[in-house]
Amino acid sequence: MLSLGAELDKKTTAQLAVLTINTLDGEPIEDYALEVLRQWGIGSKEQNNGALIVVAVKDRRSRIEVGYGLEGSLPDGLTGRIQDQYMIPYFKDGNYSKGILQGYKAAAAKIAQGYNTELSGVKYQAPAPQPQKNTSYSLDDLLFALGVIGFLIVDNLLLGGFFTRILLLQNSLAVITVLEAAAGAEASAAAAAVAAVRLAVGKYSKNLTLNCIPFW
Repeated sequence: MLSLGAELDKKTTAQLAVLTINTLDGEPIEDYALEVLRQWGIGSKEQNNGALIVVAVKDRRSRIEVGYGLEGSLPDGLTGRIQDQYMIPYFKDGNYSKGILQGYKAAAAKIAQGYNTELSGVKYQAPAPQPQKNTSYSLDDLLFALGVIGFLIVDNLLLGGFFTRILLLQNSLAVITVLEAAAGAEASAAAAAVAAVRLAVGKYSKNLTLNCIPFW
């Protein structure tokens, strides 16, 4: 790792250092890593092209802090993926030395790539992107939603909102049932709440409009 760091420095003027500690003693690792990066003067002062890998063993925390000059090569999202793929799997097995070495190689190779050069025996391989959650909706979901909306529109226009009132009354009655079940423990308070719900149902269920329909 020392020879790799020396080669990186020689070919790019960028520097990559590693710091392992036992605990952060409650200090945010972001603040700690940035302070050490500045105090140690890692990288060229003019280019601000230093980076620091910090591992707090007892806290189970790690971070790759990057100077402004390297943010194009090592943006936050990428440094997170490097840790996830190259470092943390070894950390979970207690093999911190191997995890740090693999993370160092990946970060150093990516820095070198940003300077259009390569390091001996190390070639950058991009970590796999994080899987994205599937938030798309199927055609069946869309047709069902349109069907429900269409039904409620027809109900309000042609039937005066008869079925809409039934649906809302059922939900309100469910609330009333829960309140009545609690009457044994809080009789007076529950009775007042039940009366209030019943009054609200009777008052507002007569004047329902299309504005009552949720569209999410």
